[in-house]
Amino acid sequence: MQSIDDFRDYVRISKLLYQQEKEISFVIILNEITVGRIGLHHLNSKNKSASIGYWLAKDAEGKGIVTKSCKLIIAFGFQQLDLERIEVKVAVNNLKSEAIPRRLNFKLEGILRRAELVTINSSI
Repeated sequence: MQSIDDFRDYVRISKLLYQQEKEISFVIILNEITVGRIGLHHLNSKNKSASIGYWLAKDAEGKGIVTKSCKLIIAFGFQQLDLERIEVKVAVNNLKSEAIPRRLNFKLEGILRRAELVTINSSI
């Protein structure tokens, strides 16, 4: 998120994906401050599968917040949405994010090469 407009677009798209039953997102709140978000993405009711996505503010890292949030959303997915499979995709060099699925006993099934184009805003 680089601007308020970026955030507005994100919220608008999240609402649309929720209405289409393709995604469910939640904010992560710590001490009454929004510090991140977590969601089940790529919801596939036919295959009963989804993918977890999350982000957390730097100053909230290292407190177990994402791990606890993942446990809750995994339980929600399996119990409330009747999912059979939940996956987590993380960037290979994102060691903090990679540690979370390991901590939660996810199995590494492979590495998807060139699966997502990540661009960096050069005006930062």
